[in-house]
Amino acid sequence: MKICVLGAGSLGSAMGAALAEAGSDVWLVNRNRAHVDAINGRGLRVRTDDGERTVRVSAAVDCGGLAPVDLVIVLVKSFDTRKAIEAAAPVIGRDTVVMSLQNGLGHEEVLGEVVGRQRLLAGRTYVGGQILAPGPFSPERAARKRSSASSTAGSPTVCARSRRNSIGPASRRRSAATSWERSGTSCW
Repeated sequence: MKICVLGAGSLGSAMGAALAEAGSDVWLVNRNRAHVDAINGRGLRVRTDDGERTVRVSAAVDCGGLAPVDLVIVLVKSFDTRKAIEAAAPVIGRDTVVMSLQNGLGHEEVLGEVVGRQRLLAGRTYVGGQILAPGPFSPERAARKRSSASSTAGSPTVCARSRRNSIGPASRRRSAATSWERSGTSCW
């Protein structure tokens, strides 16, 4: 599966590393040129209590010049959603599914307006981490837990492939409830 992680900071790096290790072809998109150059030069270095390992992924500062992918995972800050998804047009092909794992409210509506609700998955995750320097990051222990996604359109192929990558399906009601929960948590 070809995946583009749009907004590959600490959470995006954690997700990208897990997906690449599960066999997906992953592109990480991050505005930080130093981080992107380090990933492309030395790999994405994952530091845990068990040591450090290097995960091979590709990275870019934008989507220009990239080919369409099967799945775009959106992890930018909610207020950057419209600008980011519009700039991601090169990776969004006819059959591309877009999944938001963002905190906050309102981004799902923006994504639906830009790419169409029929190709949108909304998800929640409790994965996190910290970028230690350009290239290496440390996932939080919660990064080993599951993420979930729900769909307004239903995408059995993406859901089946995502289950292999520790992203399980969730009910739309549960996803909406978690949005409010995460929003409240983020605001306080």
